[in-house]
Amino acid sequence: MHNQYLSFVDHWHEIAVVWSQVALYSAIAIFLYYNIMVLKCKRAAAKHQYMSKREIQYYWLTALTLCISLIFYLNSIMVWENTPEAELIWLFKLFVSISIGLAIAIFTNRYFYIYHPFNLEKKLQKLRFRPRVSPVTGQKMHLLTEDEEDVHLTLDMIEHEKINAFEYDVWIDDSSGYKLIEVYKGNLYLDICKKCNYRTAHETKEEIILDDYDLLVQKLIKHYRCYYCDHEQTKTAKLVIEG
Repeated sequence: MHNQYLSFVDHWHEIAVVWSQVALYSAIAIFLYYNIMVLKCKRAAAKHQYMSKREIQYYWLTALTLCISLIFYLNSIMVWENTPEAELIWLFKLFVSISIGLAIAIFTNRYFYIYHPFNLEKKLQKLRFRPRVSPVTGQKMHLLTEDEEDVHLTLDMIEHEKINAFEYDVWIDDSSGYKLIEVYKGNLYLDICKKCNYRTAHETKEEIILDDYDLLVQKLIKHYRCYYCDHEQTKTAKLVIEG
């Protein structure tokens, strides 16, 4: 019986090591894939949108895969030690390694969905307002203020900004008059939860309804749910019906 267990340990140790390596390489592949996709976005606005939508998901998936790798690696080391009453101890060591991995996974999940959005927002703001270079003169362009940019936007663009559907940045090259308009989808960031005050409220639903008091006005209602405390909240904007 003891020889059979030793044979099982040999095989399990080898299997656990292999799966630990597979999970580790998968985590590296996921991380590299995300960064390659970011680099493929040539324009700052496209990179900004991709990062705001995908970074937390890919970072969390990378961390989760690393936790799986750690579970297999710890278990392979623990099982490799030959001890009396082996079967029960193997189950105990398996439980311990899984518990350690799950604890780390829960911690990293909370970090990426509760605290990382603050760091991500800083990174995105830095990317969005990084000085642009004019392809005509090679000089730095300057960003117009909210009041200044309205002259260069269409009425539809201005309306989009009012209802927070899109945001527009207008960059101007003073020497040549070259103009660059970048568009950012509204509500890319997680919103601040009114209950726990973390930036963890994500948009779950959007609906448009007629105003009860003015048939020429529609209301855009966005519904949010907090990742951290499950609090639900809404935002409302008015849309004027043309014609």
